[in-house]
Amino acid sequence: MFKPALIGALALAAFQPQAQDPADAARQRQARVNDLRKQAGASDEGARLRAIQELGTIFSEDARSVLVAKTTSDSEAVRLAAGKALILHKKPLCAQALGNAVQANAKSDKLVKGFIGLLAELDMCASIAVLLHVVESRPASGNDALEALVKIGCPESATALVNYLKKAETEEKKPDFFDNIPVNGQPRRPGTPDKIENKTKDKAVAALAPKVREALKALTGRSFDTQREWAAALQSGSLTPRLASIYLCESTREKFDMAAGKSKKCPNGGDAKSDHEDAFLKHRRE
Repeated sequence: MFKPALIGALALAAFQPQAQDPADAARQRQARVNDLRKQAGASDEGARLRAIQELGTIFSEDARSVLVAKTTSDSEAVRLAAGKALILHKKPLCAQALGNAVQANAKSDKLVKGFIGLLAELDMCASIAVLLHVVESRPASGNDALEALVKIGCPESATALVNYLKKAETEEKKPDFFDNIPVNGQPRRPGTPDKIENKTKDKAVAALAPKVREALKALTGRSFDTQREWAAALQSGSLTPRLASIYLCESTREKFDMAAGKSKKCPNGGDAKSDHEDAFLKHRRE
């Protein structure tokens, strides 16, 4: 005869959820991605947006490939929604894709600003190179890119910003106008202006000089007035901080910090490495 305690244990075990076979889970995930890929091509924008949103919750390469394609080939709303879904995946590829989206949508200030904002939300050091390229190649959007770099806070961006500051200060020092001085003693013609615009000055780049200095101050905790001083500090090593690393546990989707010099160990992963993976997100100053 079974004892009551044993009967209760057996009954409880019968109702315990069984772990799903990984192969079955992968097949189901792939089937769902295939369905969502079709929905993402529907004529109804609302249906496309719903599909895009769900793809942001399926962390697979195929889901990401659909989202990447949609950042450059649909309505503005869908493109931005695809970017927003993509950053949930927290992969370096996401930063590269958003950088490509900035270039592909260069004629739309709204989309460019939106994708730069998403690079900040991605919150990964992988965004640094993309945002620095925006500063270099699209000065009109440079302030947005600098603000994104500060929000992310990776100190590694300081070196490139110090180098760029030299270019920005060169333009900053150029005069906006020249005096319209008569040539060879000849009087100035009536109606001509007193000042002539200096068309050799890149005003968009010049306007970024104080913004770059502000960004460097925020990223390093130091403050200097000129690029020469920043460069000297960089060369001396005084701008090189101790770095803590931030990771994402891909099993729990929770972030964890690792102090400088410490061996990496996820607090959420248990003992079996096969149970989870960790994704590096960014560094920060300790």
